[in-house]
Amino acid sequence: MRNFAIIVAAATAAFASPVFAQDSDGANGEVRVEGRTGILIGGGDSDFFGGIGAGYDYDFGKGGFMGIEASADKIFANNTRVTVGGSARLGVVTEGGGKLYVAGGYQTKPCATCGDAWSVGGGFQVPFGESLYGKMEYREFLANGGNPNYRGVAVGLGMRF
Repeated sequence: MRNFAIIVAAATAAFASPVFAQDSDGANGEVRVEGRTGILIGGGDSDFFGGIGAGYDYDFGKGGFMGIEASADKIFANNTRVTVGGSARLGVVTEGGGKLYVAGGYQTKPCATCGDAWSVGGGFQVPFGESLYGKMEYREFLANGGNPNYRGVAVGLGMRF
């Protein structure tokens, strides 16, 4: 599973270049980097986390887009470590330039006794001028047998290139 996260991170790095910002058909792509924070809730407990992400969104016309992202997040609790992840998102661009999307991905285990997790969820990204954006995202994390083990709500602030 770590190999999956490494592949997604490498793919993001390969495509996250301003050189790829516009293809031959005139469709636009967008490189983005962000910082985020939020809360994880599960098992009768809750913990705050923070992290970073970098991704590339491809606008395939008619108001739709798809994207990939590599991330690193840290739960602010004892005996946790940085979890590395890769995810994809698919959505629509709203009238004001916002992005409404569904997302799914994979994260490495956040502690020595934890398991790796798949996640599913969605979010909304709002532009703040030409290059800044804010976002809010919700995810269900499926670690043991495919049942939701914990939920996460995050807010982020990022830059688009």
